[in-house]
Amino acid sequence: MHHSQNTGPVVAAGLPSAADDAQTLEARLRAGAVRAGSAPAIRDAAAVRATHHDLRRIRDGGRLRLREAGVGRHDRVALVMAGDWRTAVALVAATSAAAVAPLDPGLTDSEIAVCLARLAPRAVLVDAPSAARMRALAGADTAVLVWSVDDLDGAPDGTAAELPAPDDPSLLLFTSGTTAAPKIAQLTQRNLAAAADNIVSTLRLGAGDCALNAMPLYHGHGIFPGTLAPLTAGGSTVCARVNTAAELLTIVRSAAPTWYSAAPVVHHGFLTMARSTPAVREELRLRAIRSTSSALAPKLLAELEEYLGAPVLEAYAASEAPGQIASNPLDGPRKPGTVGTTQPGSEVAVLTADGQITNAPGSVGEVLVRGAIVMPGYLGVPADRQPFVDGWLRTGDQGALDGDGYLALSGRVVDVINRGAEKFSPAEVEEVLAQHPAVREVAVFGRSHPTLGEEAAAAVVLHETAAVTEGELIAFAAERLAGYKVPVTVDFSPALPRGRTGKIVRRRLKEQAERSTARMGHRTASGR
Repeated sequence: MHHSQNTGPVVAAGLPSAADDAQTLEARLRAGAVRAGSAPAIRDAAAVRATHHDLRRIRDGGRLRLREAGVGRHDRVALVMAGDWRTAVALVAATSAAAVAPLDPGLTDSEIAVCLARLAPRAVLVDAPSAARMRALAGADTAVLVWSVDDLDGAPDGTAAELPAPDDPSLLLFTSGTTAAPKIAQLTQRNLAAAADNIVSTLRLGAGDCALNAMPLYHGHGIFPGTLAPLTAGGSTVCARVNTAAELLTIVRSAAPTWYSAAPVVHHGFLTMARSTPAVREELRLRAIRSTSSALAPKLLAELEEYLGAPVLEAYAASEAPGQIASNPLDGPRKPGTVGTTQPGSEVAVLTADGQITNAPGSVGEVLVRGAIVMPGYLGVPADRQPFVDGWLRTGDQGALDGDGYLALSGRVVDVINRGAEKFSPAEVEEVLAQHPAVREVAVFGRSHPTLGEEAAAAVVLHETAAVTEGELIAFAAERLAGYKVPVTVDFSPALPRGRTGKIVRRRLKEQAERSTARMGHRTASGR
């Protein structure tokens, strides 16, 4: 395929990325500690658990302990902990010492074993309840280190235990795997610093800000906006998975969060909780709400802004380019249906179907990004299979820039449905079906067809008191879409399949449809 660069300027914004040793996450955190001192850093719903001064001591202690265990700067370690505030402390400490891969403790033993086999870590860092399980899974040749905050908080002030360099690997993130098998994105200290910088800059975070981090700490959403950005700004973060309105009210009263970032499924939960408990709305004083991980329905965005009284900023990030690739601004036009403009030190373009790299308004293609947040590459993937073209990261997302430089996403490139050479995005169909008053959630995917290649199918979750038939929804779509885009089937379900970060896993819907088709074919062939 031929690739040519558009001669116009590619959209860019913000500060230039520096190349000196200050461009590390550790340098950001140490500078934050100097400014913040004994101010709160890590909280839970009940209390302040670590100050910025504590975190510096803990990071120094963690580096010393890993070095004593034979773990070097470029070695890999896995982190498997329960997911509370202690996990955040351990994660921040580990990223200053080695390449850490936070794993979901809710994975099955076989899934954990697969992750460890792919990582080949020098050590596995665990909390006490996970130790026995991890020793059985890690094998005799891999050290299993029980990390507690008390054990790590032992390094004297001024300890210089080989601070990390900008290009040292520091974080290994398994991709979401919504459309294919998960890969492992390798992120450096420079990537982590740039990612935190972008969020701090967009939200203008400072020492007086407290984030409510309700996202998992094994995923970029819980790590970057939820943990690293507030800490580098000298502020604090409340690490708590919120399941009830009473828990949310406790956090509001004890920590007074000023902002939060979450996936749409969490926003929906927070809104429901706030509506059920008026005291939440009365006492909550948010100045910003941030949304990433999947598309935010315009209706939900409007409801959040109206009921919680804070601007909602839709943003865009990826495991391979974390923090923020783009974001709507805190001040200035926020365009619903877009993920905003390009972030500091980054550039965005699209790769069109004919192989052109361009930022021309309205050009649709695979979103490309380059800059300080972009990973060096996937772990264990040969150079010729890395997701880069002419120095740009291929995100796998389809989108287009408008005349103001705002990026609108329209689904995954591999999700594009090809029906008899007519190609369209599932997002187009989802947007129409979501307008039906009975529909709460919808996912559209391509189902195999023997002659057309694919045809659209939909999975729908209805509002609790709503009722509608498959035929009525298909007719609703037919009135608003070209014939080839209308779904041929609509399946009703109590919930859509999601990953642990809230993203809809279309791959599972496709697999379910293929299995259903195969069973029908078998019954037909068997005469049943």
